[in-house]
Amino acid sequence: MRKEKWIGKYTDPSTSTTYYYPFKYKTRTSTSPIEYSTLLRLAEIYLIRAEANTQLGDLDAGTKDLNLIRKRAGLNGIETLLSPITEKNLTVAILHERQVELFGELGHRWIDLKRTNMIDDVMTAEAVKKGSTWRNDAKIGPFHKLKLIRTIN
Repeated sequence: MRKEKWIGKYTDPSTSTTYYYPFKYKTRTSTSPIEYSTLLRLAEIYLIRAEANTQLGDLDAGTKDLNLIRKRAGLNGIETLLSPITEKNLTVAILHERQVELFGELGHRWIDLKRTNMIDDVMTAEAVKKGSTWRNDAKIGPFHKLKLIRTIN
């Protein structure tokens, strides 16, 4: 349901190329849609709690919170995909749910990749798909250079 309701699509008539874009918070009741800014959603709170409970070893509580989000999205409980449920595979499932639930929102994916130390692996794989290479210093961002310049001057 998320893919159907939250992703807009545009097909360029001159090339027949289809482009997809986030379309999550548009009100579709008027002729010119309005987009609302959402900084913190209940789904994010449940996913944070699911991850925290899982890291604390309470897999039942982590599973319950994750399933609340999956059910709202029209998906089956995570038990149908994971057997047995372990801390590692439940954490992976929660991070994936964060990826699909919070896409296009305030850089959540980037922050998740950085805080879980997965950024180099994921970005290297993406770069290889595109025939490119990932420079692991890119994860620092452009602002570290400003700090260095100020320190030198």
